[in-house]
Amino acid sequence: MCRPCDLPTARGDSQQQFGKAAPTLSIEAVREAITHESDLSLLASLRDELIARCKELEQETRKESSFSCEADSTCSTKTDTDSEADVDTIELSSLESIPCAWDFGLFGPRSSMMISGWSLGSKLGVGRFATVYSATNQTGRKEAVKVISKKEVDAADDWANVANEYKALRSLGPHPNIVCLTGALQSTERMYFFMDLADGQDLFDFINLRAGKPLAQEVIQTISSSILSALAHCHWHDTCHRDLKPENIIVQQDYTAKLVDFGCACPRHQPQGSRCAGTLPFIAPECLSGQSHDGAPADVWSFGVVILEMKFGLNALSRFLKWSTFCPPPLGDCGSQLTELFADPSRGLEQIRSRFGATAEGEGDEMLASMLHADPLQRPLAADALAEPLAVHVPN
Repeated sequence: MCRPCDLPTARGDSQQQFGKAAPTLSIEAVREAITHESDLSLLASLRDELIARCKELEQETRKESSFSCEADSTCSTKTDTDSEADVDTIELSSLESIPCAWDFGLFGPRSSMMISGWSLGSKLGVGRFATVYSATNQTGRKEAVKVISKKEVDAADDWANVANEYKALRSLGPHPNIVCLTGALQSTERMYFFMDLADGQDLFDFINLRAGKPLAQEVIQTISSSILSALAHCHWHDTCHRDLKPENIIVQQDYTAKLVDFGCACPRHQPQGSRCAGTLPFIAPECLSGQSHDGAPADVWSFGVVILEMKFGLNALSRFLKWSTFCPPPLGDCGSQLTELFADPSRGLEQIRSRFGATAEGEGDEMLASMLHADPLQRPLAADALAEPLAVHVPN
């Protein structure tokens, strides 16, 4: 079992030391305190002793076996290739240095939903082994907190991805278009990543609520500038997102956007081998074929597909290629189709425009086509794409 819980320090001004074990308590004294709830100091001593013993057991467990896992992504899918490339060993020790906090009963029926001075509020999202809540501290500051279940991460053998996300968020630092890490805590059963609170709705809902109508060009330009700026920042810091899609983009009231969910993030030049991270249809052709060696062009390609959805509606590329949402073709076949369609990206984009009723070429089509080039070496850097307009002509 993976239990990276070393340090006995809670977050912020509510730090509390759990390192000293209380004097051993008799069974009779404990039973009396629990039955009558008459000796709060005795119960506090019991709590401290239990925490100390849990810490000893965790340290003993780590001596016997360190947690290790394959670098297979949480959002990865195996391709049809026969051989698997070696993946760099991922350092997981950074998780052990995250401060500890007491959260016993946090999610119980009588819970106050309080942890280390933070009050957890409404759910903002739910993932495979994590739930994101709004959180407010004693000064009224609002943030988002991602609560990760250690038990579920153990079951999925996905500690590598948790470490990747933590490393990526720490290295990126503040950026106006990235939901950045502000702090982290852990308990015996959970990890807590505190992040900026992005006030808005994800791009998927933003598009969906417009009943298939294309977004205005100035809205697309504002969203595109935000995300390309975020990608340029990530790639400059040797980090790739690897799961760029509308669900991972938060649109705010002024139409600026923030990039969220770095659960699939990895170093820029980390080979994927036969494991490709992401979500169809946003996975670049070279990733589907297991030939990706630089994640930056893959991110640019994914955002090109996002732009198609902003212009022509959700699942635009899947609808054009007649891929079933619930039963798409084998990944190798998907890669072949995309490579064929975008070998000449201008012609491929022209076919898509024609399919959805936009026959005239619009400003920014040349840059968008280059972002969708089947050859990753022909795609622009995010910083270069940021300098060009990305408005595309759409039907009235």
